[in-house]
Amino acid sequence: MLKDAGFEKRLTKISKTKWTPEEDTLLRSAVEKYGTSNWTLIGNFVPGRTGKQCRERWTGQICPTINKESWTPQEDYLLFQYQNLYGNKWALIAQYLPNRTPIGIKNRWNWFCRNKEKYYVPKEKKPTIKFESIVLANDTLFGEEFEEFKRKLHSDMLYNSISYNDL
Repeated sequence: MLKDAGFEKRLTKISKTKWTPEEDTLLRSAVEKYGTSNWTLIGNFVPGRTGKQCRERWTGQICPTINKESWTPQEDYLLFQYQNLYGNKWALIAQYLPNRTPIGIKNRWNWFCRNKEKYYVPKEKKPTIKFESIVLANDTLFGEEFEEFKRKLHSDMLYNSISYNDL
């Protein structure tokens, strides 16, 4: 009779506590060895954690490509434009914000919502999306170009292109 590879895993209690540095190290080692295509397999190398927990930890927090720096004005501008276009489809919006996670994008949007009095636009104003004015997050603006971008971002945020229909 074949032994079920996940049998021992099911006998151990699944942890729902904060990840430890040791668990993070085990997860990094397993991802380095097996890649990111089989999370069930990777979960077998982190005692007390499921494959789903490992995937969420990796893709949401410890993957080295995740951008954990402060948000740039360009990224904020793109967030507002794409949220107006797609609504709260954070995974879809994440495709336009390189190295930002859907959870991080949602959290940034919710931060704006909590501070909406600073950025409030009356609901009767319709959002305007001008695709020619969208700057890709990985493009770099210098000097006067960047100053003009900041002025436009500030103007758009306060007056005409931001809708809070979902608030």
